[in-house]
Amino acid sequence: MKLSQIPESQLKDLTVSQKTAIVYDKIVRNTEKADVAILLGCEPKRSKRRAIACAELYAKGLVTYVIPSGAPTNEVDGENLTEAEYMKRVLIENGVNPSVIFKDEHALTTVENFLGSAMVWHRNISFYKTNSAYIVSATCHMRRAMLLAKALLPRNVKLYCYYAKDEFDNAQNWHKHPQTIQEVDWEIRCLKKLITTGVIDDVEF
Repeated sequence: MKLSQIPESQLKDLTVSQKTAIVYDKIVRNTEKADVAILLGCEPKRSKRRAIACAELYAKGLVTYVIPSGAPTNEVDGENLTEAEYMKRVLIENGVNPSVIFKDEHALTTVENFLGSAMVWHRNISFYKTNSAYIVSATCHMRRAMLLAKALLPRNVKLYCYYAKDEFDNAQNWHKHPQTIQEVDWEIRCLKKLITTGVIDDVEF
C-alpha cells in the first residue's frame, strides 16, 4: 500500500503497525564515511541531543564537515540563539573543530533546512569537490528528512542516515508515550502533504 492511496480523513485510522512502517521502517544508523553532515535543528533539548549524535559521527571519522541548520531563536542560558548557533556550540563542546562547521541560520522548516544547507554547502565546501552527506535528526523525523534531502539536494549526493537515540522515539516504543504519538501522527500528515504536492516520492508500507 502507498501513503498516497490513503485519504487525509483516514490517516487517523491507520493501525500502530501501519504507522510504524510509514515512519520507522528501514530507518537505520549508517556507518559509511561521508563528506558532510547536515544537522537539523529543533528546540534546545532536542537540538542538543541531535548535535551530540552528530559529534559522534565526527569523532568516528565518518564526516569532515558539519552544517547545523535552523533559524528559530530560543533563549539558552540567558542568550537568544538560533538553532544553528546553539548546535554549533554543542558540537564544539563535544570535540568538533570550529573550522569545519558552517551554519545555516535562515531555515524555518525542514524544506528550508535542505535549501539553505545546499547553499551553505556549495559556497563553503563545494558540490564539485564533495558528494555525500549524513542527515542527522530525530528518528521519527528521518523518513521525511531523507526523502526531502533526496528531492532537494543535487542528484549526485549520496545520502546516509544518523539519528539521535531516544527512549521512546523508536519503532518499539513510540506508541507508549503521548508526545511521540503526536510526533508520529504529525510526520505522517507532513509526508502525505509532501507526496500529494509532488515534492517527495511516495511511501510504501
